[in-house]
Amino acid sequence: MGMRVLILSNMYPSEELPFAGVFVRNQVEILQEEAGPTCDIDLSAMRRRFTGKLGSLLKYSRFALNCLPRLFRRYDIVHVHYFVPLGLIGAIYKILHPASRIVVTFHGGDVRPAKFRGIRGRLWRVVSSRMDYGIAVGPGVAEAVENNLAVRKLDVLPAGVDSRKFYQAGSTAVEERYDFVFAGSFSHRKGIDLIVNALRDSRLSTARLAFVGTGPMRNLIESIVGVEDVRIFDHLTQDRLREVFWASKFLVLPSRSEPFGLVVSEAMYCGTPVIVSSEPGPMSQVIHGRNGIVFDTGSVDGLCMAMDAALAMSDIEYKRMASEAAQSNRQFDIYEVTRALLKEYRSLCAV
Repeated sequence: MGMRVLILSNMYPSEELPFAGVFVRNQVEILQEEAGPTCDIDLSAMRRRFTGKLGSLLKYSRFALNCLPRLFRRYDIVHVHYFVPLGLIGAIYKILHPASRIVVTFHGGDVRPAKFRGIRGRLWRVVSSRMDYGIAVGPGVAEAVENNLAVRKLDVLPAGVDSRKFYQAGSTAVEERYDFVFAGSFSHRKGIDLIVNALRDSRLSTARLAFVGTGPMRNLIESIVGVEDVRIFDHLTQDRLREVFWASKFLVLPSRSEPFGLVVSEAMYCGTPVIVSSEPGPMSQVIHGRNGIVFDTGSVDGLCMAMDAALAMSDIEYKRMASEAAQSNRQFDIYEVTRALLKEYRSLCAV
């Protein structure tokens, strides 16, 4: 009999948020493709929606009820995406089925220090001790796990860039329409205010910028539309996002906190160099001056200087950086990541 795997996730695309958690969906698809008939993969996923506190409580309660029948089925591997709160389901399954192996992927928001204070912290430490294998999506996340939890084994393994969707434009010339593109949540954590303040600097008065995403700071971006050369895109398919990367000189991701920042490597796979803050996740992908530019986290002036330096690059300098970006981070290809994950599944089952 082949290996039986259950994947639990609170991050999956929905009509309201069609690209939230798309990396989890991609990983599941490629796991099924790579494993073939030797692996039976079940998925229980909660589709992402905007909800308040009561709505979130109802949403998670419904998800837990949907998971209940699976607790009594036999799986070799149960893989939990997002430790708090879904790690609790993994721990319960481990109690019911001690021979099964529990894998958990830590995504960053689920291991913020505030979650592990006092009695609650001791509870989650006990829950983590039931996990057989932990995956941190970036080095900063791994440090948080090591400082607060008790996972038996921990590796750093990002979600993986879907190279079926993100790649260079090829020989066909693509019209350059934007100097910079931001892709992600319009939030304080992602540094939206830093970009807006930077664009008000005279050094960037001619910069053309595209924002791709949704979030609570959309109004701040809209306040400079018409004053600055700015365009906002809401939900884009990965195919359309790739085209925006092709049409942009640089990706800008000035996050104040970033577990990994998959969009950084996605842009580079398209041949688009990046400007990023000095957070552990982006720093694990970017070599300053080669495939991108790094500035100090939270510094508006540092971001201005980085964007100004990008605009001032000669064609030769830019082409060299873009070529370096396109060849970077091949170890983060989703096929490489998925094969490593599948190898670990099989190793756990062999114990």
